Amino acid sequence: KQKKINAFRDSLQKGDKVMTAGGIYGRIREIKDNYVMLEIDNNVTIKIDKNSIYQSMQDVVETGNDVKK
Repeated sequence: KQKKINAFRDSLQKGDKVMTAGGIYGRIREIKDNYVMLEIDNNVTIKIDKNSIYQSMQDVVETGNDVKK
């Protein structure tokens, strides 16, 4: 299971919609080795550890909290 999670995190690309382990939804704006810059609202970007990205929005059941764009 850990290999699958690592493969997912390695496949992340700029523009992907994701959810963090803390439940924050956003769109990836920049990817570095250990962190990503995640846009959570218009002109609001946070720096998070890459390991805290939980899953792609494509894998999340739609709840109405989808990031618009």
